[in-house]
Amino acid sequence: GNGAASATNDSIALGTGAGQGTGTEVNDPGQRHSFIAIGKNAGQNMDGNEAIAIGVSAGSNTTNSEQVAIGTQAGTYLNGEPNDSLGYQANQYDAAQNIRHATAIGGLSRAATDGVAVGYAAEAASSGVAVGAGAIADAGSIPLGTNSHATNVSGASYLTGLAYNGPSVS
Repeated sequence: GNGAASATNDSIALGTGAGQGTGTEVNDPGQRHSFIAIGKNAGQNMDGNEAIAIGVSAGSNTTNSEQVAIGTQAGTYLNGEPNDSLGYQANQYDAAQNIRHATAIGGLSRAATDGVAVGYAAEAASSGVAVGAGAIADAGSIPLGTNSHATNVSGASYLTGLAYNGPSVS
């Protein structure tokens, strides 16, 4: 597409503006490699190696290697490796976030460092695992089910079922 750029070794850029700003590394010339950017403005300003960005504006403005972003605006502004963001605006931010080892699967899902969020609008804080649409995992907690919420009070906490309306479970 118009303005697509693949200035790194062994890389691919397809789509208007894909891969722009992802050039050779200043501090280690010739070492940046293996980017895939597919979609309008996908994979812009990526800094690292072995990154995949598929979808409109997916995977843009990331640092470090092994970023996987699939979906419109998925996996943007992530600083850390490796991160996996799949779905519409999964782990999408407007400013740099220090997040690593995160997995966000589902539209509008978000996972912090070492967190896993699976489901539409699921959110996992650091070391939390949220499974279900709207599930919210505070640090180190595991809610299971639609709109469930688990809070880590003392040790790991787990909550299953539908809507959360009470105190934390531990």
